Amino acid sequence: MPEAEFELEEIQARIKRGNKMRTTALLVFLALICLARWGWGLPLPNRIIILIIFWLGVSSVYGLLVGGQTSVKMIRMIYSRYFLLEMLILTFLLYFLGLGGWMGAIFYIFPIIYANSILGRKEGRLITLVAILFYLFPVLLDYYQVLSHRRIFATFDPGLYRNTPFVPVSSLVVIWVFVFAGYTSSVFSDMLRESSRELPTSSAG
Repeated sequence: MPEAEFELEEIQARIKRGNKMRTTALLVFLALICLARWGWGLPLPNRIIILIIFWLGVSSVYGLLVGGQTSVKMIRMIYSRYFLLEMLILTFLLYFLGLGGWMGAIFYIFPIIYANSILGRKEGRLITLVAILFYLFPVLLDYYQVLSHRRIFATFDPGLYRNTPFVPVSSLVVIWVFVFAGYTSSVFSDMLRESSRELPTSSAG
């Protein structure tokens, strides 16, 4: 099998599996939000449900766009745009849930790892950089008291978000984790691709 055809089939298969996992996770998340909103009476704004439904729709549209492409370069370009939009949606969701800043940092790890696993190094680094910016933006707005932090779950001290030693130190740690996660997933993905290319050659020999 030609290398270009092999790479095309590989990236399409990865994106298809990722879309199925994302759709399942979002549907479960939507069900939990509805349960918390109307079952447990938590003061969750309707904008959260709208954003999740919008996310599901965007994911489906981009999945269809990618499925019809025959160029790996075009697939990576389309899907890198999707990841940018996905992280923007995620940033708003975390804010409306009261999980902006360091508490919501872990949720950026998943798109960073996924993007660096299926996209090229250039696109992966772009996604990692944008994730850092989307993480820092609400943190700095809250730190300078431009934007107040939402507090739905009373399990943390909101004063931490304006604590001078805590904010820069925690932000540097989160940035290091983002960069490390992106770099290691990219390297590991490259190793897997090389092994996948060598396997058919070894079998034929």
